Amino acid sequence: MARERVEELMSCLEERDRTMLVLKEVQDFRWNEIAELMEINANTVKVRLFRARQGLRSGRDADGEPARRRSDQAQENRNRKKTR
Repeated sequence: MARERVEELMSCLEERDRTMLVLKEVQDFRWNEIAELMEINANTVKVRLFRARQGLRSGRDADGEPARRRSDQAQENRNRKKTR
């Protein structure tokens, strides 16, 4: 049950945030290693990881939006375009 919930919440994160979390928490990369690998600033990695973790705790994505699967959001966007 807990594993399924984690997978559900992780699926709500943007791919880059999910990737950073896996590299940091599962594969034990350091911030600077993640930054180098993803070609971004180390401070950006720290901020994105912090926000992603907060999102997992609160059920929100790293940008503070209610957590929804990315595929659900894509469908919602397509529906909006059809109604215009």
